[in-house]
Amino acid sequence: MAVLDSIPGIKVCIRVAGEELREYEPKHDRVEGPLAEKTVIKYIEAVSDAEFDIKISVDKSYKMNCHHITFDIYIDGKAVRSPTCKASRLHRHHWSRITEGLEELGSTGGNFLKKFRFASIKLVDPTETGVDPTLLSDVGTIKVEVFRKKKGHVIPRKARQDSFEKGTAGLCEKDLKGKALSHSTILGPSIRYTPSGPRTRSGYVDGPDQPIAVFIFRYRSKDALQQELIIPRSPSPQPARAVARASSNATTPAIDSPARLVTPTFITYDDLTPEAKDRLARQAFALQQPYSAKSPSNVRKKPEVEVSPRVKPKAESSQRVKREMDGGANNNSNRQSKRARASAYGSTVIDLTDD
Repeated sequence: MAVLDSIPGIKVCIRVAGEELREYEPKHDRVEGPLAEKTVIKYIEAVSDAEFDIKISVDKSYKMNCHHITFDIYIDGKAVRSPTCKASRLHRHHWSRITEGLEELGSTGGNFLKKFRFASIKLVDPTETGVDPTLLSDVGTIKVEVFRKKKGHVIPRKARQDSFEKGTAGLCEKDLKGKALSHSTILGPSIRYTPSGPRTRSGYVDGPDQPIAVFIFRYRSKDALQQELIIPRSPSPQPARAVARASSNATTPAIDSPARLVTPTFITYDDLTPEAKDRLARQAFALQQPYSAKSPSNVRKKPEVEVSPRVKPKAESSQRVKREMDGGANNNSNRQSKRARASAYGSTVIDLTDD
């Protein structure tokens, strides 16, 4: 709700469906001149086809020193209504008024109301636009001027010309050049309406160009507010690869920095230690052996030669058998005799290695 520190007690806000719209501070929008200290500017987000109203309230903290004050409401530069707050009412209780549309007097009698509604601006042919150039600067603006007034007199109600009939729903590209405009105000269908009170006409205490307060609301779409840097831009969606990379970097140390890159080194066979060369030779020999499907470990076992499968194991753990290979026991050579060992499972193994 917009307020002025210099004039406490008076508040104005724009509502949609009974809820106050969020207000944003302007970045570079300022009022120059004698009314600068009396003016407050707020930006609000407009949603197409949404009905809105203007709520004005005054409490006892405002010290009224005149008969009454009026709130002249302008939408897109067009006069809408002027609610009146009398000092006699304010002394007794809090005063508020809600303006939700344009009042009309039917040609055959009766009062009607057309509610305010946000409408997106569409581009039209330059020959079709009917916008008054003097009002173009006020498109997308709701302004409330507060005046001190003298005691007046009642005037009869008259049929008010619908200045919103043409509206500003269509503008040419030339009209929008350099302006972040997105919406204007149109009126909804006519509905039956009961006026809140008679109309009065009274004089100004300070003059028609000396309001005591001015409340300005610039209504724009979300995109237009972002273009004017009123609200931050929405972050652009990241590609799927970037999202996956960011997720991977959350658990894997990043190596993007040149200082953390590791330069690969290369060594030759001559650079290996003797132990490494021996280990490499054994691995190469193992890879050259034929694959055996029957052996789960794929490692060739040392072959065993069975001499006599009928040999039965003896009670002793092992038995050594000596046999002379060349000439029996009378062989005078220094060669050692071959030895066969009977295993516990009934097979005899002969050492066939060369002397």
